[in-house]
Amino acid sequence: MMLLKPFLITVFSFFLAISCSHVNPAVKTADLIAGAESELAGTVKIGFDRLFSSKLNTIDVDVFFYPELNMAALVFRHEFVIYRQFWSESDRQQFLKGLILYNNDFKKRTLLKNHRKTREIYGKTKGLLEWETFKFARNHVSQPIIEMGYRFRGETPFFSILMHSAKEDARNLTNGKALESPQINLYLTRTQADDLAELFNKCLINPVSID
Repeated sequence: MMLLKPFLITVFSFFLAISCSHVNPAVKTADLIAGAESELAGTVKIGFDRLFSSKLNTIDVDVFFYPELNMAALVFRHEFVIYRQFWSESDRQQFLKGLILYNNDFKKRTLLKNHRKTREIYGKTKGLLEWETFKFARNHVSQPIIEMGYRFRGETPFFSILMHSAKEDARNLTNGKALESPQINLYLTRTQADDLAELFNKCLINPVSID
């Protein structure tokens, strides 16, 4: 098991200050949570953009919780790359608050076609991402901006999680050139968003009602 680098220790100390043991054999142990106990809270289906197609690619995304760190992680494979998108307590609350606004706008039929304006309303947060391109390659770490909102695909409005691209944190580099994590949009139907909200709510100190 690799030792946490000083920078990563600092990062998690920060998340602890501001704030869930199932192991998937297909997923290598993440460096960021090396040694931390985890549990698989559940799995939710989420849509992703498909290369050279207007259709979405819907895949199963595992949601892990790390009680000691008060962190959640969405673990998924997208375009042959494994991603671990970490969510702090405040990040999860931001997601839930955005979803409440979305549900209200949906019921009142006041949804806008301009998805950029919705992200301004629903809020954003600075995330923490780890990704790996090959099984035996080192893991990469970045801190992308994540925006909540919704986006129409055809006539269907999806609640969306937009993870912007971000340069790899140089403090995590031992050698080589810093890479850049890609921009990825996660699309959720109302049912899928409610499923993720239920999993996020599981380890919140003060759960948020989305009804």
